[in-house]
Amino acid sequence: TLRVPSKHNMTEKAPGTEELFSKLDNHVKASQYKAALKIVEDILKISANDPTALRVKAITHLKKSDFDQALDTIARCDSETASQLALEKAYCLYRTHKLTEALQACETVTDAQVAGRLQLEAQVLYRMGNYAECVSKYQQLMRNHKVDSSELATNLSAAYVAGGRAGEVPALLKELKVSIKEGFEVAYNSACALVEQGQLSEAHERLLMAQRIGQEMLFDEELTDAEVAEELLPITVQLGYVAAASGNAAEAVSIFTEALKTESTDIMSKAVATNNLVAARGPRELFDAMKRFDRIMGAQSAACSTLTATLEARMTPAQKMTLLFTRLLVLMHSNKLPACKEVAGALHERFPSSDVPLMIQAALLLREKKEKSSCLKADEVLAAYAAAHPGPIASQVQLMRAQIAASAGNWKRAVEALSCVAEICHRPAVVATLVAMLEAGGDVAAAEQVMDQAVRALESAPSPPDRASTAMDTDSRDKNSESVQRMTLMAAAAFKEVHGRHQEAVRLYEKLVEAGASDRRGDDVTASLAGLVRSAAHVDLDRAEARAAHLPPMAGVGELDEAAVE
Repeated sequence: TLRVPSKHNMTEKAPGTEELFSKLDNHVKASQYKAALKIVEDILKISANDPTALRVKAITHLKKSDFDQALDTIARCDSETASQLALEKAYCLYRTHKLTEALQACETVTDAQVAGRLQLEAQVLYRMGNYAECVSKYQQLMRNHKVDSSELATNLSAAYVAGGRAGEVPALLKELKVSIKEGFEVAYNSACALVEQGQLSEAHERLLMAQRIGQEMLFDEELTDAEVAEELLPITVQLGYVAAASGNAAEAVSIFTEALKTESTDIMSKAVATNNLVAARGPRELFDAMKRFDRIMGAQSAACSTLTATLEARMTPAQKMTLLFTRLLVLMHSNKLPACKEVAGALHERFPSSDVPLMIQAALLLREKKEKSSCLKADEVLAAYAAAHPGPIASQVQLMRAQIAASAGNWKRAVEALSCVAEICHRPAVVATLVAMLEAGGDVAAAEQVMDQAVRALESAPSPPDRASTAMDTDSRDKNSESVQRMTLMAAAAFKEVHGRHQEAVRLYEKLVEAGASDRRGDDVTASLAGLVRSAAHVDLDRAEARAAHLPPMAGVGELDEAAVE
């Protein structure tokens, strides 16, 4: 779409320029852009506003990646020539990181270049993080225009992964009739889709496939070992990520360290490798971590809160946020507290929907000497965020509030915060924590209410499907669910027994005994039966005696001399 005019486009030449245009045409055809620009300047000395010369000059600057000069030249063109260069202008704006202006310029591109416009709009929208609109543009290309299916598959699958639609990538490739073995870029993006879905083993194998395909293709093009390593650097970095996510921290550190030694101009992959190396190490080698981050920051200052201009322009919003938040953690663990506080404030303003900067600010407040007032200030900061972002988005904040309050012995506030995390409030560990804190605060009635709510939630949950007709993974989930039910019912029964609610304890122990007997869980049945006997002894002695008969004999009891014991 970005072509230099050929000879037959060059009409209405000013007197004395015919020979110059002929030379210009030869240089353009030979891709001799420096020589072409020299001829163009000679033509413009004779005819300052020659539209063909200006058009060639603009596109030649573009070919040389001199995008600002290309934009300056387009600005000198008359309206008709500028209209013909609308797509080139939009592309130059995109390459100079003026994304909003690039989208606006795309609106002036004529219908004759609609395929090029859609492709450029999709690239701009991807860079802006608007993945839904990006996918829409690529889908229009796919439906209405003949484009290279492999290139489209590469770009569209990347947008699917970034936009949270990783699970749809296999169907997309099938629709486009593109094999994952068609090119290393397609294989790499399909591996990224597997990573997003948590299929790490499969992702590792797919990345190795992408690496093999890339090596074969690039060596066939007679690239050197160093050039191949540079070209495949994103795959190497992603292999490191998979190793880290799989729990192989040492392997991940080794991969990232080697990746950062690769001679490469791929600053984005280098930045990601830097971030992931620091994350894989954890709060260790902090001096080295700070030095590595200094290379990708916008200024050599601990208080800097921006990346280099190129990274700011080229990375997605999520990538920039991750890098800056990792560095923020490095500042905190390095005890660079004033700089950490300043950067946390700046990042909170830049990413107001994220809870990370506020949680760091709260952690910094807790390091102050006045423990009581610090806890109150930290809670105020977090509570304000939770009020502005109700629901799951504030779950981590509420958990931190609960931890702060519990550490200060403020059980009531800890319970209030933990109870706000609705998605986990019925899990056994959370129920046990809530009950323990309420008991510590002397509110046994509230503790009982929490336990009763957990039991009701379990009893009202739908029964699992018949395991005989389910797949292995469903069977595993059902067993986990049953284990959670047993743990919760056992804890509730024990609570009732300890606090003298023996009638209710009997009911819960009976349920546990019946469930254990049907599933032949001997140890579970014995523990439940013992609890049932103890509780029933307070309210129904006959039942207690009847149930006690089913208890297994205690080891060594038969050898005791009853008379001697008395």
